[in-house]
Amino acid sequence: MQLSAANYVFFKYHEEKLNNYLCEIKSYNKIYEMTSTSCARISVNNFTVSDDERDSLKTDKSGKHLYYKKYLEDNGISIVKYEQFNRYLQEMCAGSFSLWNNRFTVVIGGFIGSASGYTYTENESALKHNQKWQKVSNNWYYFYND
Repeated sequence: MQLSAANYVFFKYHEEKLNNYLCEIKSYNKIYEMTSTSCARISVNNFTVSDDERDSLKTDKSGKHLYYKKYLEDNGISIVKYEQFNRYLQEMCAGSFSLWNNRFTVVIGGFIGSASGYTYTENESALKHNQKWQKVSNNWYYFYND
């Protein structure tokens, strides 16, 4: 299947930003996963956090929530960097990013099981999953689940 024009244009418009974000996130090396504060569930390094200090230490179905500034402080993560990375996500209308095994993924739309976005990897064999992969640039792929 060929990459849609809209997905190609979106990528090309954001390509330089994505490459810069990737370099900066890799070099900071303290945040490997996070969701945008515009999402219903906010996480940093797979830990659910809250942007409301009153929610601190509440427990719900997803587990304990900790006020994000407390979590960042406890884990030696710069609040400035966290807020900068959150702005990156919001600039691209992205919901989350993750960096695992030298594979950087930015989820643009959807939810678990039906997500879509862009992945950077230098190891094409790492792409053997349920997703559909379409190459958009050097080491960059558009992915989607259906």
